Amino acid sequence: AAAAEAAARETQGRADVRRGDFVLGDAVHVTEEAIGVLELIVEAALAAGEEASARHAHERASASARHAEEVASLESEIGRLQAEMDRDEAKLSLKHINSLHEGVSLAEERQAAAEAAMEVAERALEEE
Repeated sequence: AAAAEAAARETQGRADVRRGDFVLGDAVHVTEEAIGVLELIVEAALAAGEEASARHAHERASASARHAEEVASLESEIGRLQAEMDRDEAKLSLKHINSLHEGVSLAEERQAAAEAAMEVAERALEEE
């Protein structure tokens, strides 16, 4: 009876080991599948990150190009306004010079008239 009981325990033990091996095999299989799924998730996340990074780089490059165009446009406008200001200053200076010339001419004419009047006055005094 003891031998039969020992044999039954041994048989039960072997069955338990087989069941444990089966459960362990299932656990390993499930773990391997989970690792595969996680690898896919990681690959997808990396791809999404790379895509977002590329999109961000493209957006920055576009913004930088737009900024450069705006700066060039503003520099061009500043140059145009500076040239316009220079032309206006030149016109004003020319007008001022012409005005001074007119003033000098008028002063010369008045001086000549005053000298002529003095000569007339001197002749009149001499005749007296």
